Amino acid sequence: TSLNRDNDGYKNKSASISLGHQFENNSNLEFSFLYSDSEEEHDNQYGDTRPYSDHVIQTAAITYSGSLIEDLWFSTVSLGNSIDESNQRDKDDPFGSSDFETTRDSLLWQNDFTIADNHSLTVGYEYYDDKVDSTTTYTDRIGTPVDSRDNAAFFGVYQTTISALDIQLGLREDDNEEFGKITTANTAFGYNINPQHKVIVSYGEGFKAPTFNDLYWPISPYSYGNPDLKPESSESYEIEFRGDYDNLGWSANIYRTDIDNLIDWAPDINFLYTPTNIASVRIKGIELNATATVTEWQLRGSINYNEPEDRDTGNTLAKRPEQSATFAADRRIGKWDIGTSWRAYSERYDTVSNTTGTAGYGLVDIRAGYQISSKLKAQLKLNNIFDKSYQTNSRYNQDGFNWFATLSYSL
Repeated sequence: TSLNRDNDGYKNKSASISLGHQFENNSNLEFSFLYSDSEEEHDNQYGDTRPYSDHVIQTAAITYSGSLIEDLWFSTVSLGNSIDESNQRDKDDPFGSSDFETTRDSLLWQNDFTIADNHSLTVGYEYYDDKVDSTTTYTDRIGTPVDSRDNAAFFGVYQTTISALDIQLGLREDDNEEFGKITTANTAFGYNINPQHKVIVSYGEGFKAPTFNDLYWPISPYSYGNPDLKPESSESYEIEFRGDYDNLGWSANIYRTDIDNLIDWAPDINFLYTPTNIASVRIKGIELNATATVTEWQLRGSINYNEPEDRDTGNTLAKRPEQSATFAADRRIGKWDIGTSWRAYSERYDTVSNTTGTAGYGLVDIRAGYQISSKLKAQLKLNNIFDKSYQTNSRYNQDGFNWFATLSYSL
């Protein structure tokens, strides 16, 4: 195997804008736009060339919200468009190129009704249409060319409070062009023990269809799609305890999620990445969170322990650390905002067989912002200040010390 011994670079440029206007009747019109263009160099394990990827992500959305009947009916309509474009190039091979572009048009119409005191109902409709354009034709499992797929969903959520008990009941039906109709439900019950303490018990069902890239990504020297993938389905159970005091808040969550046909990208016997379904997965764990105010410092911390298990083999799922912890501290001093954060993750396995893995790591970041005027703010973020070398996947080094400077203006 021949691997280039040069430095593989990465660069990214992005821009975003968000505009909003509130009318005299308290309705709102908002517009947002995001554009990101990145280039990543990598090695060709089959030869001494210089391949790289050019990746463009673009999203735009416009949202209108307002009361149709005051104190009774509040409606929100949102239209969106997103483009995900991936171009493979090679600086030494003009024929080693390919282009893939996925476009999604989406619509959301949500209606919130106040039925009576402490009784509300939310109903809505959600639709998206995915289209794909590629230098290679995508075909389904029987060889039929595929270039689009849509999904339409109706959903409803009922919420009420009866004495110290909060109740939420939800139902959703998706009609997926490729996988048919799927109905999911969720429920949550919260009991206020006293003004400072609350317990919440919840249950939820989930559905996730494979993406076009999961299904039809063409065969390349590095990866390929799997048109035989099944959609994921899941059931989640959670119990949460909360405490809220003057300068301190905490929560403890115990959870379990059972997933059928989890979609997982992993290398095959030829070391090419491809997605497969893991028949039965269970993820269980506990998460602790706390917030506090100490001498004008806002402190936040969390600890998470989970066991992501392939129930057929007993192995731990690849690329998932079992322990993680975060801590952040922020303070405002006049026109200045200062803060620091620490993130730590345990080791993780690279392979489904749990034979190889990457070491755990911890990162420290610091940040500062200055309010130049009421509308203009400058910010500086220093990430991984100790220049820690680490990997989230074997042989893929992550950024060392890096910094970001931002100048933002609000109308």
